Amino acid sequence: FIQCDLELAVLAILLCQTVKRAKIAVPVKSSQVLEQLAEKYGAKVIRTKTSTRRMMETAAGQNVNLLGEHLGRFIFPAFQPAFDAMFATAKLLELLAKNGRRLSEVAAEVPKITMVSKAISCPQEAKGKILRLIVDDHRDEEIDLTDGVKIFVDEGWILILPDPSRPLVHLYAEAKTEKQAQKLIDEYVKKIDAIL
Repeated sequence: FIQCDLELAVLAILLCQTVKRAKIAVPVKSSQVLEQLAEKYGAKVIRTKTSTRRMMETAAGQNVNLLGEHLGRFIFPAFQPAFDAMFATAKLLELLAKNGRRLSEVAAEVPKITMVSKAISCPQEAKGKILRLIVDDHRDEEIDLTDGVKIFVDEGWILILPDPSRPLVHLYAEAKTEKQAQKLIDEYVKKIDAIL
């Protein structure tokens, strides 16, 4: 199966091989492998918020060639700035044909992606406090506040992302190994529990 961030990376590679200096938009929770691939092909990655509305607004207004996310939804703004499964399927076939490649060959080119996620219960009224205290804890480090708080650590990152409607906080982590990613998740679950 080719799914999640691997599927997004495959489409990104095919697009980069077809369009010079391509611009690809992805949500903040997508793998950093996309930046590695973009650098290899002279493309640019733009990080967006994770809501469908914000992704569609980015597709409509940022002059991007592709917007994709880990659930297998893709936007090709030249066609329309909305998710369209049928068009994405046709575009995938077109890009494979233009590049004379097999899907398995392109997938083999993608570096290993190791991500772990977890959702934890959190009262709605505590979400802001959690983010504020985590930002304070990491004010001298590299963080991304595009959506939630993304903290970069040695060879990886963790994203603390409050759910917009449910009493949950989502944690996403990427590292060299699944064990390292899980360790990041466990560390921040403890920090959030301490705050609560």
